[in-house]
Amino acid sequence: MIAVRFTDFIFRNTALFLEAYIVWLMGWPAGLKLNSSLDKFLGEMYLWLISIWSVGSFHGTTTVSLLLTAMAPIGILGLSSLLSAGIDVLRLATVHVRLFYFLSCRLYSWQVRILTSLFHLFRGRKWNVLRERLDSADYDLDQLLLGTILFSGLVFLFPTVVVYYLLFLGSMLYWMGIELVLRLMVLVLTETPWFELFLWMSNSKMQAAGLQINIIAENVVLSTQPRSLINVLEPLIDAIRGTVLKLANLSNLKCIFTGKPVTQ
Repeated sequence: MIAVRFTDFIFRNTALFLEAYIVWLMGWPAGLKLNSSLDKFLGEMYLWLISIWSVGSFHGTTTVSLLLTAMAPIGILGLSSLLSAGIDVLRLATVHVRLFYFLSCRLYSWQVRILTSLFHLFRGRKWNVLRERLDSADYDLDQLLLGTILFSGLVFLFPTVVVYYLLFLGSMLYWMGIELVLRLMVLVLTETPWFELFLWMSNSKMQAAGLQINIIAENVVLSTQPRSLINVLEPLIDAIRGTVLKLANLSNLKCIFTGKPVTQ
């Protein structure tokens, strides 16, 4: 029952969800007028790839159901092993989403780079690859005319590329978020110092974080400082922080705007 529900959830949110939104984008999404030829080409291409994946790889959610059923014996090794296997199955079931995301990234980044180069052409600049800086350059009239024609055409095609890029970016981040939650659950099971935590819950004074020296009436009094809960869970907190920062960082934010694939 769990395998069937899980596979239905994946199929509904990878195939049916994407098909519905691609069909919506092939019209006038939210009143936005896209380039009809490019919109039709991209929409039909992605719908064709989704249909191939649904029929060939998924085959009515049978493949993933068999994988989830085969995962049952892994539960003997513990919940963390079962969750880790679930992450692998999730990545396998959403491989087509990653493929669509990488394709849209390549198209978006390619167009951004060309528009940036043409913009520098209008300013009389060019990028120096060796010195990694913008240098002045002289362009002929025919170069400026050709650049103007290309720039105008790409500007009108850019919104169509952007909406498909945002669709697959959102879908990719959605599945990355689910995978991140599963990874955090594995970290809670593996990185939590359970013995120290139970010992702290039973009597926090049994664990000392340090010594405190007090001078009272010319007498030196030593007392122990009990460990705080944050101090006990410090290994878990550090592991969670490192895992979250691998996805939520400025580098990935820059990748979103430049069209580079987001890493996890």
